[in-house]
Amino acid sequence: FRRGTAGTTVTSPGIRFAKAGNYTLYTADYAGNETLLHYYLCEDTNTPEILLSLHVSPSGYSHQLIAEFYDKESDIARICLATGEYNASTFPLETSLSFPVANNRINLRLNTPGCYTMYAEDIRGNTSTTVFTIPLCNPAPTDSEEYTLD
Repeated sequence: FRRGTAGTTVTSPGIRFAKAGNYTLYTADYAGNETLLHYYLCEDTNTPEILLSLHVSPSGYSHQLIAEFYDKESDIARICLATGEYNASTFPLETSLSFPVANNRINLRLNTPGCYTMYAEDIRGNTSTTVFTIPLCNPAPTDSEEYTLD
């Protein structure tokens, strides 16, 4: 490392590795204390898992979609939703909605019936999709009952 003059300088508080392999990390302070850390990063081939739950509103005119995203080896990097049925290789679409990755969960209200595709990508580039259908919304019957007055 020639006292930090060779290699890639890291200035951010975290390090993200783009691919599997052997890595050596070198640190030194101003007093000349040096440390080496050897680290092997295994290959990540697992695709993100997408779990969906769909709830009909009490009025019956809309649906609440709760989507949760999991990845055992990497963090989720991108979440998208598109109208229609697509596979992972077609994303990102210009017409798809992208969502910020916060707590690996999104909560949406969908009013338009039809076919949708949820897409997830982890930081290592593994992708997955889940296709689901929002059925035609039917208003729920009213909760009131009729009573005969005496």
